[in-house]
Amino acid sequence: MAGRRLKYYIDLIVVALLVGLCILFVLVEPFNETPLRIPFSLIILLFLPGYALIAAMFPKMGEISGIERFTLSIGLSIAITVFDGFAISVTPYLFRPVPLILTLSAITLFLLLVTVVTRALTRGDKRYFVDYQGFIESLRADDEKMSDIERMLFIALIGSIIIASSMLIYAKLTFEDEEFSALYILGPDGKAEGYHKELYIGEPSTITVGVENYEHATTDYTLQVKLGTGVLETRKISLAHKEKWLEDTTFVPDRTGDRLKLEFVLYKDGQSYRSVHLWVNSSINYNDTSSLLNYLIVPPDIPNGGMEENSSWVFRSNRNFTGGYSSVSHSSNHSYEIVSVNPEVGWYGEISQDIVSQKPGLAVLRFAVRDSILTNTTGYMLQVLLNDASVWECSAAKDMGWQQIKFPVMLQNASRLTMRVSSEKSNHNISVWWDDIEFETLTVVDVAYYEPSIIFGTPTDVSVVIDNYEPACKNYTLALKLGGELVAEMDANLKSCTKSMWNLTFTPRMIGSHLPLEFLLYKDGAVHRYDVKTVSSSVDYSNIDFAMNYSVTPPRIHNSDMEYNGYWEYMGKGNFTGTYTNATSTLGYRSYEIATSENSSTVPGDFGAISQEIAGTEGIVLLTFDVRDSQTSDTEGRHKKQVLLSDIPIWEDDASGDEGWQRVEVPVMLASNNTLTLRAYGVAGGADFQVWWDNVKFKKFEGEAERETKVAGYVPSVQISGIPMPIHTGSTLTLTGSNCDQLNSDESLTLYFSDNGVVEPGNATYNISVRSDRGIHYLGKKYTVPGSKPDLLLPMIADDRSRTVRINKTWELGDGHNLSLRSVDLGVDGAQDTALLELSRYDEILDSDVAGVDGIFEYRTDVVSVGDDVCLFRCRVEEILLDTSVKIDDLYLYSDTPVPVRVGDRYGEFEIDKIYPDKIVFKNTGSIIFSGTCSILNDTIIFEVSDNRRYAYLYTTKTESGTYKLTGTPSSYTAKEGKWMNLTGNNHPAFSYDSDARRSYEELKVYFSDDLLIAEEGATYTATVIGNETGFLGAMRQSFNPDRADLLGKILVNESEEEVQLEIGESYVLDEGYLLTLRDIFVTGGTAWLELVKEGVVVESGACIEGGTFEYELYVTGRNVPIFECTTVTIFQDSKSGFILLKDIRQCSDDVEKLNVGKRYGTFKVSEIMVDRIVLTNRESITINDETSILGGWLKFDVSGNSVTPYVEKEIGGRI
Repeated sequence: MAGRRLKYYIDLIVVALLVGLCILFVLVEPFNETPLRIPFSLIILLFLPGYALIAAMFPKMGEISGIERFTLSIGLSIAITVFDGFAISVTPYLFRPVPLILTLSAITLFLLLVTVVTRALTRGDKRYFVDYQGFIESLRADDEKMSDIERMLFIALIGSIIIASSMLIYAKLTFEDEEFSALYILGPDGKAEGYHKELYIGEPSTITVGVENYEHATTDYTLQVKLGTGVLETRKISLAHKEKWLEDTTFVPDRTGDRLKLEFVLYKDGQSYRSVHLWVNSSINYNDTSSLLNYLIVPPDIPNGGMEENSSWVFRSNRNFTGGYSSVSHSSNHSYEIVSVNPEVGWYGEISQDIVSQKPGLAVLRFAVRDSILTNTTGYMLQVLLNDASVWECSAAKDMGWQQIKFPVMLQNASRLTMRVSSEKSNHNISVWWDDIEFETLTVVDVAYYEPSIIFGTPTDVSVVIDNYEPACKNYTLALKLGGELVAEMDANLKSCTKSMWNLTFTPRMIGSHLPLEFLLYKDGAVHRYDVKTVSSSVDYSNIDFAMNYSVTPPRIHNSDMEYNGYWEYMGKGNFTGTYTNATSTLGYRSYEIATSENSSTVPGDFGAISQEIAGTEGIVLLTFDVRDSQTSDTEGRHKKQVLLSDIPIWEDDASGDEGWQRVEVPVMLASNNTLTLRAYGVAGGADFQVWWDNVKFKKFEGEAERETKVAGYVPSVQISGIPMPIHTGSTLTLTGSNCDQLNSDESLTLYFSDNGVVEPGNATYNISVRSDRGIHYLGKKYTVPGSKPDLLLPMIADDRSRTVRINKTWELGDGHNLSLRSVDLGVDGAQDTALLELSRYDEILDSDVAGVDGIFEYRTDVVSVGDDVCLFRCRVEEILLDTSVKIDDLYLYSDTPVPVRVGDRYGEFEIDKIYPDKIVFKNTGSIIFSGTCSILNDTIIFEVSDNRRYAYLYTTKTESGTYKLTGTPSSYTAKEGKWMNLTGNNHPAFSYDSDARRSYEELKVYFSDDLLIAEEGATYTATVIGNETGFLGAMRQSFNPDRADLLGKILVNESEEEVQLEIGESYVLDEGYLLTLRDIFVTGGTAWLELVKEGVVVESGACIEGGTFEYELYVTGRNVPIFECTTVTIFQDSKSGFILLKDIRQCSDDVEKLNVGKRYGTFKVSEIMVDRIVLTNRESITINDETSILGGWLKFDVSGNSVTPYVEKEIGGRI
């Protein structure tokens, strides 16, 4: 049965076997070198594909005869081969034996599979098979006659053979031998493929070249190898008739470039006779520069490369292109502008000049170019030509601004440099600017390593690689600048064609989020190479006392509220304008507007800015300002808002999204002379854009981090008292730390007003008291009093600090002082654990001592003018841990340079009047006039004065811990019959607001049914859930139930962006008594052991891997709710230390609140709980007076007549 079935497929099996044999004898070595290669090639080219196709088309017996099947197989095979060859010729594989045989084999095998299917679907009695026996018998029989079509096909086949043979015989008999020479090149495998097309200048490259002589006589040839326009190699060859020359020809590229023509030219009788070529790329092999030495030169200068003179460059064009010097520039003042109006195809304009070099060699061409095309328009080409050969080109499409281009070129003794603009089709108008064109050596400075985020006062390392490609050994100076200030430098001596890495260490003494870190390589006293990186330098808020040592009294910014014309100077470039406006503001009536000119657009590099010169004391202050822009779309990259300090960017923000007014606070480092600049900058540019600036101030730095907050119903500052302070004739105003947050507990200020708003000389008294611990705040800084009177003070460098210290790690305390842990002795058999501590200043060890747990380490010395054996340093060993780290507590450090205090010393409007043992008394020396917005004590205390100068409102510039009133804008509402009062996060800062969604989480709607009366259900409070978060009674909460907002937890910590680094044994302080501690990192690395502790009790611990989440859940009312969670970013460990980087730190209060309909909050009850909101309604009428509070005591009122001021008492302080 199987044998009978096999007969239907025996021909297909034979075809498959023949396909395999064809592949073997045509493609596989060494079989493809046998004589069988030719017959098997003919079989697959002229028969097998066609036979498989006919078999698939005619699966039945008798559909066509055998002679028809045979003839059609040959014809169709030829057709398949022709079309297959054409198809692969347009692919990267080209028309080669391997792709041709493999594709024909694949086609044949596919058709065989189709044939198997078609025959299987055909009835057995009609299914085609090759009847070998019948074929043999038919050959023996002589009585069978052919059909008419078989006879015709047979005659046609015999005729074709006779005609083809006759033509072959005729061609052979009448052929006259042609006289010619052949030239060809071969790849590495001896075939016309696989050529090496990536060449390196100065490095030998080899290609096999063949020349064959069929000239019927001995012939002399000259073979030249050319790259571009230069000749690399010349060979003399003499060959007899039918002699072949085949050799590897070696040549050395002498130039660089992309798509260079590598040409092999054969000359006969002095004339070019044959040529073949390849398109190759030639570049510099920076991994092996030994061959470059012969090509290095001192590059020539390009006269007027900066386009600042009207000379040297020659302009040419073939049609309507014009050229001239322009004020649009990349640097300095001018560039060269090429302009065309509606150019046609083939038009061009160019500038050129001849450059003379002392000798041929390599140089880097550097230039800046910009075009006016702002869209994706194509058809313009920017080109650079050297000796009429293109070395660079770029399409003038899209808006790329100024492009800074550089690439190596090969200069000759005389070279023509051309900068060209050409049109490839009919186009709109175009302008192209060329600037800063110069040649330089190949020397490169590469920044191998730097930290993009550095810490103020903490040493950081950078690594720089210098590739010296000067013609000879050079002495360099490598300099490092941060924000324009030199922070490190070193000398470097390098031989030619050598690479070396240099490491520099510097300590940042600047603060800013966009500081330029400049790398400058000087040669012969001039900048030779330059690179710049942008870094952020921030304060270490875990060691805030160090930064506080640099906090200084902030200088005044004049016209900070933009309420009058003056002090701010406008400057700009392009289509920006600036003016004061009352269109919008946050403080007063006006702000400063920088806007695009009417009916015009900005282009990249345009800017508008206002600036003010400010003198101050070197140190850290807090810069605060309000800013808003007109862009509402989320499209980025058009314009930026920037703040610069002495031309150094310290803050910037992309003008994208509808952010409204933003309050920005940025710690900055001031110099003695500063320029503060507020700027709008065009990145891609655009039209109809405005930026508004307002309320720009310097404040005392008290440890605030940089932040941006939406100004919702902005109040200039927190109002300490809702009652105006009397400053009328005969009144006395006393301010202390309890009612004025600018004063400390040991300070007081008493003002007597002899007239409305007037304090005469001697009528203002400012007292600074000595605390019980002998500490004192003097002129904004902390001191200690070493003697009996505060007439000689020791500056405090560190005050009550604590930290965990590890062996051989240094704790920088300030003023060059460092505390180091040198060793730890873990006691055995009951012996006490001890630690060896060392105090040093710069490189000098001041003292060292051994201390146990609760032990004290002190440093005492003699201090001039103070006394002998003065204690300048003290700390306590709180705990010695098993990992040999030590917790230090109660650390104090004082300067050894005393500050004298003398009667007559000035402080703002005051001078020292008397010095008592327990206090220093200041008196005002001149009159103090209260009017408008005024300040005293060097702008420390600010007042807003009523127009009649009888009352003053006190505003904060800093908020100490305590309870204060937060009011909204407007602050007061009329509580009369029929009036409404609506409070949201848009107009009251106590109501939670989502700046991303631009929605308020909370809303209170109040309807007054009578004067100062809210009827039952006349007030509705709604808390809206946005993204599983909501604001509830002024605090952000997490909604834990996805189906109903009835389970809320107060969000305590939400560090979604900032990364936190913990070393082994180090803890991160959370709220409500929680500590997160990194206990260990496993030896294998990649896994860390975290521990969460509350008030000394471990509540959660476990292993965490990189990318994993560590969380702590509580079971509350039938479900687990996440109280704490964080994500592990990086786990690092080496032989000395280890640390973990955490992000997305989120903590909720473990006091989870369960809500239900009917739950009371004072006179309000929960009336509705949905998945996206909570609604409370008052169930009793409410009469508003000074004693009234609603919503469980959260919202209170100040009442004056029918005017009510809703406020919330805000607890300020705690965790930063």
